[in-house]
Amino acid sequence: TKETPLTLNASINATLMKGLTLNLYGGIDNHTSENKNFKPTVQLFGFNDDGTMSTPQPRESSLHYEQSKTTMYVLNGQLNYNTVIAKKHNVNLMAGYEMREYSWNWHSMDRKNLTVNLPEFPVGDPKTQLNDSKAHELAWMSYYGRLNYMFDNRYMFEFNLRYDGSSRLDKDNRWEQFPSVALAWNAKQERFLRDVNFLSQLKLRVGYGETGNQAVEPYSAYTELEATRDAQNHLALSTKRIGTPNLRWERTQQWNGGIDFGAFNNRLTVSLDVYHKLSKDVLLEVDAPHYTGFSSRLENAAHILNKGFEITIGAD
Repeated sequence: TKETPLTLNASINATLMKGLTLNLYGGIDNHTSENKNFKPTVQLFGFNDDGTMSTPQPRESSLHYEQSKTTMYVLNGQLNYNTVIAKKHNVNLMAGYEMREYSWNWHSMDRKNLTVNLPEFPVGDPKTQLNDSKAHELAWMSYYGRLNYMFDNRYMFEFNLRYDGSSRLDKDNRWEQFPSVALAWNAKQERFLRDVNFLSQLKLRVGYGETGNQAVEPYSAYTELEATRDAQNHLALSTKRIGTPNLRWERTQQWNGGIDFGAFNNRLTVSLDVYHKLSKDVLLEVDAPHYTGFSSRLENAAHILNKGFEITIGAD
């Protein structure tokens, strides 16, 4: 077995102007694996039940070779801008881009009854040849941004937006946008509470956000065919998996609100959270129609709702 790894990374971090920074990162990760197994024809000795040596028998010669190669490309870029206006307005802006490409391929060859004891495929019996190969590719791409604003360490606002694409899904449904927004009020910093000595923290917050899930097998949106050979060595195609046209992102929408309370120099803390989480178009394996010849297929098949509240109490 021969393993050949290769990893290359490069990054750039630069300050373009006061408050504005640029971060770039790129990398490639390549891994190749080879395995060759040769069994020559040799005389094998053994023993009979009575302990005498058996007649030497030749062993069937064989040669097996397989190779796999995995490659991942990554490229990230991010701009950040931070500024303070009139000593009370803190503003942070961020914009970013991310790309990942992944490829994998594998192939193998087998021969038996080699005419000479050499690890070369041409000397094998062509009637015993077995060849196989597999490959797939994946790609992800994202554009994202964030606005973060805080006034006088009291009022906080954050907005995020992602635009994500995945090759795992149907070509007309690969791109989706996922926003989120959050508000918070640090009431402890208000004048009417600053002199309340026992109170260490009092913050109210509310938020809404959406996330996506595309964790399915490559090419799940499409019917997969498999090449096989019949008894007469004729090439034939058969259906290995039925596809799901219009396969799209699984989307989760969540509302949440909460209060953070601290007293006596935060020796006593209480956090209360209320949430409402709805997952739509959940990716599930469901029963397939009988006429397809398959027992199940992947679909955006369900909605799942979770809601409730959580209380966390800490004491020191």
